Amino acid sequence: LMGVLPDEFTIATLAKASSCLTALEQGRQIHANALKLNCTGDPFVGTSLVDMYAKCGSIDDAYTLFTRIEMRNIAAWNAMLVGLAQHGEGKEALQLFKQMKSLGIKPDKVTFIGVLSACSHSGMVSEAHKYIQTMDRDYGIKPEIEHYSCLADALGRAGLVREAEKLIESLSMEASASMYRALLAACRVKGDTETGKRVATKLLELEPSDSSAYVLLSN
Repeated sequence: LMGVLPDEFTIATLAKASSCLTALEQGRQIHANALKLNCTGDPFVGTSLVDMYAKCGSIDDAYTLFTRIEMRNIAAWNAMLVGLAQHGEGKEALQLFKQMKSLGIKPDKVTFIGVLSACSHSGMVSEAHKYIQTMDRDYGIKPEIEHYSCLADALGRAGLVREAEKLIESLSMEASASMYRALLAACRVKGDTETGKRVATKLLELEPSDSSAYVLLSN
């Protein structure tokens, strides 16, 4: 509304919308409004802005804001950690995880998605296995399909496509199409047509219209 100043909730909601759209310039305008309201240190607003910048790929801006949040909750740590992991800053993400633990902040399921994604994007397969075990043993968090997807992705990126396939087949839960799609891409990079055809068949069972599977099977 004209002449009505936005509040913290409005700023956070708009920042969330920008992160979903990865609309960086729009997000910067929202950040400017937050500065005018002097509310960037608010955990809710700050976390939304960190998440927005991270998802838009502006990691430096995300980290600067992250350090200025006065009372960082788990959502703020997760937003920064996942942002680093998904933009190739795996070592930095794991360092942030260590810092988080040293401050006594208990990780949750989302934290471990970020940690495992960091391992995947940085080629740290053994570390990914270790963190999967750590989740349940040390924190009582049962790994879910998203966590195993990160582990399978780590194996695939490392060229261990058959190990990734075995992992997916051993799961007690149903694998997602995205897991098979990522493994199919790894098979192409590795040049493993035999495994690729098996994976493509599984993918088509889940998503019959997936064109990437048809391309491989037709060759």
